[in-house]
Amino acid sequence: AASGEFCTTSLESSCTVDRLSRGFCNLITHDAPIPAEYRYFGDDVSGGYIPTSDYCPFVQAVAGGDCTSESNMPEINYRAESYGASSRCFESSLKQIIDGRTLAVSSGAACYAIACGVGHVRIGL
Repeated sequence: AASGEFCTTSLESSCTVDRLSRGFCNLITHDAPIPAEYRYFGDDVSGGYIPTSDYCPFVQAVAGGDCTSESNMPEINYRAESYGASSRCFESSLKQIIDGRTLAVSSGAACYAIACGVGHVRIGL
């Protein structure tokens, strides 16, 4: 498995492994025991939501989370996100503070435009 391909915190906001979308960790507690060969957490009911992925929990894209789609740009953009063909997902702790009030959600996945050059990547805000 690639580094960062799997997750261990249920519903945690994160980026998909290809960084094209915002998502969440699909680790759940199943109603019935999962097959023994797919038990990764020391109990018989914890595992990823999707059986065809061998119950491996991974960051699953959310509706409206595709960073490359301009139509996903939020109307109220407290994190200065940017959506479009050159945008990718990053873990972000950016927030907007006005008159001492924080106007952003907690840290998590956010989309920003990037430009790649020789030996560097520029992230636009």
